[in-house]
Amino acid sequence: MKTKFHGRLFAAFITVCMMFAAVFSTSAFAADRTLGDADGNGYVNASDASLLLRYAVGSASLDSQSLAVSDVDGNGAVNASDAELILRRAVGLISSFPSAESNAPTADKKSLVVYFTRSGNTERMANTIAEITGSDIYEIVPLNAYPDSYNDTTEVALAERDSNARPAIKGTLPALDNYDTIYVGYPIWWHTAPMIIGTFLESYALTGIDIYPFAQSASMDESQFEESMQFVRSCAGNGKVHDGLFASPSDTSAIRSYLNAA
Repeated sequence: MKTKFHGRLFAAFITVCMMFAAVFSTSAFAADRTLGDADGNGYVNASDASLLLRYAVGSASLDSQSLAVSDVDGNGAVNASDAELILRRAVGLISSFPSAESNAPTADKKSLVVYFTRSGNTERMANTIAEITGSDIYEIVPLNAYPDSYNDTTEVALAERDSNARPAIKGTLPALDNYDTIYVGYPIWWHTAPMIIGTFLESYALTGIDIYPFAQSASMDESQFEESMQFVRSCAGNGKVHDGLFASPSDTSAIRSYLNAA
């Protein structure tokens, strides 16, 4: 008795689907095999719901393309619940499918490697990070170049640190609108980051941006790196500064491990 009742109920539901198909076939959602277009006629309407119901009970088949667009509830299976959602959309009870909402496209965001270098060691790290992460890359170049002499450069760097200077950057700064992650690299100068790193960071609000500092030095003194991290945090505005990477430029294993954990 229950089997006959369920059979009649199913038949009645199919009939309703076909009626809605006739009514809404000209006003449904035209598209090129859009989500929910199970029968591939360019529209999402009750005929798609009918097809999915028949597929659910084994009386119809779907090709791979039809299956790909029929999982409108996004649960990984095609069944009667997808048919119900399509029918509800056809009569205007819903305007979109759950899977379309959960997979709605967002603006593509990229990562940027920013670095300051003098000897080339930090540049080597920056290039490695950019290659591994597929990031864009930007070199911070001072408007007024540092002296060729190492000793003279250290004297200028010390004076800049002691006065908390913000050396000017040469050229146009990169726009960060399309980036949500930046890797900021520098050598350790006088126990901290070069002051020009502060110039760069303080040029932006950095809201919503993840910042990953990386650095190297001849002494590889961890306490000096931590001082540099404090400086970066103080200059990073609304950015989120993560734990940094302090490694030798040649230690690609450490660099990869850091990036994998980031």
